[in-house]
Amino acid sequence: MTERYEQLTRTLVEKFSADPEQIDPGVTLAELGLDSLAVAELFMNLQDEWDVPLQDDIDSMELTLEQVLKLAESAG
Repeated sequence: MTERYEQLTRTLVEKFSADPEQIDPGVTLAELGLDSLAVAELFMNLQDEWDVPLQDDIDSMELTLEQVLKLAESAG
């Protein structure tokens, strides 16, 4: 996996108490138990870590982890 994917999964587990067993590139943020406030906080954390702007005007909770990474790649 990429370094960004590892950072994303680490952040989800450490800061948002996501179950490591559920983490998979195809799982959505909602399926990991994040609500809209948690997703906004996650995006702010990732923007700081990756130094890229992430859109938060889309239905972010339904994004898969793979889609979050693609958003970051297209923004960076």
